[in-house]
Amino acid sequence: GITSTEDGGQYSDIQVQFFATSREELPKPRKKGDIIRLHRVKVGRWEGKPQLNAKIGTIMQGGMAGGFSRCQFCVFDSRVADGVENTGFEPYQRSSASFTFDSVNDKERIQGLRRYLASIGGEGALVDDTFSIPITRITMLKNYDLHVKVLDVVRDKGKVTLVVWDGSDARPFVPGMNLNDAPGDGNTCHYWMPCGQDFPVEEGTFAGEEKPPGLGTAFPVLLRQFDIDAEDLPAKGQWIRLRQLSSWVKNGQLQGLFVQSSKWAPAEPNQAWLTASRERDERRQVSLWANEQVGAGNNFRSEGLGAFEMPGQVPFGLTRTMFENQPLRSIREILMAPAPNRHRCLVRIIQHFPKDVHDLCAESAEPPAKRKKGAKGKSAEEDKKWTKWEWNLRLLIEDATGKMTVNVAPEDGREFFPHIEPCDLWDNDGVFVKLEKTMRALTVKDDRAPGEGWVQMCVMS
Repeated sequence: GITSTEDGGQYSDIQVQFFATSREELPKPRKKGDIIRLHRVKVGRWEGKPQLNAKIGTIMQGGMAGGFSRCQFCVFDSRVADGVENTGFEPYQRSSASFTFDSVNDKERIQGLRRYLASIGGEGALVDDTFSIPITRITMLKNYDLHVKVLDVVRDKGKVTLVVWDGSDARPFVPGMNLNDAPGDGNTCHYWMPCGQDFPVEEGTFAGEEKPPGLGTAFPVLLRQFDIDAEDLPAKGQWIRLRQLSSWVKNGQLQGLFVQSSKWAPAEPNQAWLTASRERDERRQVSLWANEQVGAGNNFRSEGLGAFEMPGQVPFGLTRTMFENQPLRSIREILMAPAPNRHRCLVRIIQHFPKDVHDLCAESAEPPAKRKKGAKGKSAEEDKKWTKWEWNLRLLIEDATGKMTVNVAPEDGREFFPHIEPCDLWDNDGVFVKLEKTMRALTVKDDRAPGEGWVQMCVMS
């Protein structure tokens, strides 16, 4: 541990902020676990913890312009081959042409750090940045740091969006809600998918390449042209750290914002996030914001998963679905699966079409088979007797991975709405009121309760 002489606190790690006029002047560790020696850093505090600030390289402003910063560094390899005793204490990078080295004290410190690294299991055992949070914990109250994998770098109409992933789910908001956004900025929702939605995926589409993750939000981080140069963008598939991001809610979608104070840097994969994601996948916990047992008839309550630590949410359901033996799938997994196929999902219903509840039932296009010959042309009462009404609607659904429109077949509608018989809703006020209340309960969301309003649904592709 590290002991602070300022407050006497014990800390497992301390963050160092480097400031330089050129990227070439910054330290470039070859790997996690390497050793850096720092001189004349300034001690500050951030988020209740000590933080070191190091200004290095050429001074560009003030009375000292043209001179060099007092802070200096040397970077040493954490592993040295057997029998290479002397070169083991030669830094592979340094901030000045010459440096001092205490052959007793400095040598012992470096050796001690190398022994410590070996004793804890090597660089794979090092703790992650304690300021990084999973996507699921992002709030609108303050800036945040992420440790994520880049799924895609999307360029569209002069804008760049980093699509990043850490295996967790972004908080759902009320559809249509806008928070902290700039009116007329031209930005919209961005739901990334590894494949199109208009045509079914063929068998073997993802063969020979790393298959995109099935669970977890593909989180959009918006960059403006002046935020970052095109040549400085991370690559698809790369793990990075994003520092000091801001966020807004655009039409109900939480989005990250790369602002003036934001930075990014390459990083090793986050093993804690990957472990939590694997465990989540094994349990088929397709949503971190909803109880997966909607309609299952028990009192199961989700207590979160590993590093994500999501609170349990009591869901709300008015519907019924068949095929509860099918494993739960995310919308992204459904769209990546070859058709035809049957899937069970856990979603929020965002909207219904037609929008007028009166039109959610329609007369059957074909007359009933049992209608007798010669009945045609009889009274209106007789025609009404043989009229058949069926469900006539589409639903826009969403989960943490995206949105999808589903058509409700007549026979499936009877199963999905088991307590409502399709009929002429213009002539049956009682049924209309009951259905209107049901659709409002399914589509109207309360931002104070993001865990409510989730339902199970069985869909065919």
